[in-house]
Amino acid sequence: MAVSLMRAGDVSVPATVAVYRLPSVAPAGDDDAVTELDTLLRATAGPDDHLERADGPGGPVLRRVGRRMGPADLDTEHLPTLLVDYWLDPHDGQGLIYVVFSSPLVDARDALLELFDVIVASVGSADGAS
Repeated sequence: MAVSLMRAGDVSVPATVAVYRLPSVAPAGDDDAVTELDTLLRATAGPDDHLERADGPGGPVLRRVGRRMGPADLDTEHLPTLLVDYWLDPHDGQGLIYVVFSSPLVDARDALLELFDVIVASVGSADGAS
């Protein structure tokens, strides 16, 4: 997990990221896990969810962009939050990588998506495999 301390001029850019490894039952190099997940997420998507599938440097990538209200137990149910989930398969036989970004800067959606996309794209190139 990481928290953004970045600033753009005088403005803070608050964001968090958490990374998980999800075991896969599909063999390494098999895109079925991402395809099945894509089908499941499209069937259960909320009205504010937008799903896209692309080919990343390390293999297929699925991205879901959504907007949610903050949790009531943190007294933030009035605060909209941008949530961006990525699932990617680096084809190493270890399962999918699930990356979750969040930020209260909903109005900066497009700029944040560009930043998050660059970060996720670096996952495939971190081991020199891209």
